[in-house]
Amino acid sequence: MSDKKQSWPDISIIVPAFNASKTIRRCLKSIFKITTAKVETIVVDDGSSDDTCILASSIYHPKNHTITIIQTRNQGVSSARNLGLQLAKGHIIAFVDSDDTILASNFASLCNQLHKSDCDVAIGGVHILFNQSVTEYRKVPDHLVNITLSGEETFSALHKEDVFTPLVFAYVWKKEYIERHQFKFKFRISEDDLWTTKAICLAKSVLFTNHIHYNYIKREKSLTACNKNSNLRMLCHYSVSLELYNFITSHNFDKETAVWISCKILHLICDTLNTAQQLSVTKSISLKLCYMVKSFIIKSENMYIRRIGFCYLLRIESYIKKGIAKLNNEE
Repeated sequence: MSDKKQSWPDISIIVPAFNASKTIRRCLKSIFKITTAKVETIVVDDGSSDDTCILASSIYHPKNHTITIIQTRNQGVSSARNLGLQLAKGHIIAFVDSDDTILASNFASLCNQLHKSDCDVAIGGVHILFNQSVTEYRKVPDHLVNITLSGEETFSALHKEDVFTPLVFAYVWKKEYIERHQFKFKFRISEDDLWTTKAICLAKSVLFTNHIHYNYIKREKSLTACNKNSNLRMLCHYSVSLELYNFITSHNFDKETAVWISCKILHLICDTLNTAQQLSVTKSISLKLCYMVKSFIIKSENMYIRRIGFCYLLRIESYIKKGIAKLNNEE
């Protein structure tokens, strides 16, 4: 490793923030508890109208930490994360939302394991807090801990166990891997689902760990929750389904990977049509997309996946019969 690379931070943590004055100090303080690595924290203030930037600037950080604060006009979390990626110098990349916290020791251990491995990605565990009282732990089963699988094997294994977490902060990533594939975030809603599907499936190798490294606070007033029945949700979810359609048709995935992605596409279409129903509008959906995902599901020898896929297809058919959806031959 060159002297220049040795001077880089070990970890770059990207924190998008919008009107986060109530939580940003708690978030950053949890990051500054990391003592066993050099850490670069990049806060992207996404057009906040409160004191987010002032409060982020006022927090003391230890000598092994640096902090950069960037102010932009409000463009959404995807744009904020992409800007953070452009600036990041660490060889390991992590994403932390401004209203969440990390478990510093476990977080550092997760990053250290990835650093010592040849893997592109490492999976940690997430502690989910609902309304500050109910909690849930999302982590890999014990029999998968400390093993390495290819990206496609990982995607299928996590879905089989029903523990796939589509949230980008459930993982830490090698910067070289992100740059090699030029991964970018898109859309204001479901951006994590698109990123994690692509970035897991294309990985050469993924490391499974049992580190519970992240506290995720499920907020009632999050962007997704506030847009539960909105044109934005309908637009974003259908746009993600089309992106995944292009993704699956441009790669030669094995049957099981293809059908799991197909089920994800159908899930997003069903959510799109459910939103359309709530809004009392008719949504046009791609005939080619529906035929493609149906063909993958029919070819699958996994009866469990087939049942999931056909349940989604029956729901879509029901929406079409009700006049909520119409098939479009042009997309």
